[in-house]
Amino acid sequence: MKAELGSPPAGLSPEDVPRVYARWAPLYDWVALLESGGRRRCLELAGISNGEAVLEVAVGTGLLFGRLLELNPGGRNVAADLSGPMLRRARRRAARTGARFGMALADARRLGFRGNSFDAVLVSYLFDLLPEPDFQAVLGELRRVLRPGGRMVAADLAPARGLSGRLYLGAYRLSPALLGGCRGIDLRPHVAAAGFEQLHVEEVPQLFLSTRLIRALKPQQNL
Repeated sequence: MKAELGSPPAGLSPEDVPRVYARWAPLYDWVALLESGGRRRCLELAGISNGEAVLEVAVGTGLLFGRLLELNPGGRNVAADLSGPMLRRARRRAARTGARFGMALADARRLGFRGNSFDAVLVSYLFDLLPEPDFQAVLGELRRVLRPGGRMVAADLAPARGLSGRLYLGAYRLSPALLGGCRGIDLRPHVAAAGFEQLHVEEVPQLFLSTRLIRALKPQQNL
């Protein structure tokens, strides 16, 4: 395996993110084609059974959420995002499935859902745009809303490697907003530190940076 390159700090502040993604919303579906394999595998790893309660955080325009509704028409499906324009597009896409769903404009660091209320939580391409000091706050919220034994699946850009990684990092340092603020990260130690168990980690190749997927469980004993 090629050596991983150092990842830069987050290029967008939390205050920048809604503004940047409001501009990105009309084009996001085309850009997100590069991440389609990661989203598809995220849903596969979640192993959703019809009838479960599932939350997707950072739903974007609903590319993954629409597939979730098709898999779980008899369950409780809820989506959350910080960007109003993205959430509106996700709502239109979800409505076309005919399934029931809920949506909330919410900050992942302060989710407004009851604790122990979801069987699974999905989050794709969120942590890789957040400042690293925010990782534990978000992971703590995801763990809080999961039922004991519930599973979290996170998909993010993997740390950069090789020439393609150097090219991506160079572009990121010049203009983080042009790349949606996303850079390669290693989320594994943060997930373990947040109290999740049974980490499964794999990667899906992409054009410049791979997607790293982590599946982890909330302990059966809710400590």
